[in-house]
Amino acid sequence: MKTLKFIVILIVVLGGSLFAGIFLYNKSIGPEGWAKNNTEKMLSSVMKNPESMVIRSYFFVKKPTSTSSYNLYMCGVVDGLNSFGAYSGGTRFASSSYYMDSSSGSAFDTTNLQIADKMEIDDARSVGMLSSFEKVYWNEWCVDSQHPPLSVGDSGLK
Repeated sequence: MKTLKFIVILIVVLGGSLFAGIFLYNKSIGPEGWAKNNTEKMLSSVMKNPESMVIRSYFFVKKPTSTSSYNLYMCGVVDGLNSFGAYSGGTRFASSSYYMDSSSGSAFDTTNLQIADKMEIDDARSVGMLSSFEKVYWNEWCVDSQHPPLSVGDSGLK
């Protein structure tokens, strides 16, 4: 009987500790950490070789939608092994998340991920234009005081 009681108490304590640890971790990383985790999951689901995925660089742009909510955009460069087993040099990506904080609680969701198409960028550059990704997503989501919009002359990845 004592052994059963000990096992039950152990399970309750370990379960409570696990729950508390997960809760504290989620609170500590905040919306930017949540956006990064969600974006990494979304990116790995579309990569040819998810295990080789590397986010080379990224930054966040926060755009308020009201006094208690905002859109949080994660913009960066992702790379991974291609079919030949070599890293391809990186591709721009942008993800969109929404955060709301109110007296009744908070809500967070990453709703959109867009990845640049290198062939479309090359085609657009050949006629002196921005690609649809650059114009619609990068220049709308990823621009703030530290990150200027892309122009036709921008070809390097940072």
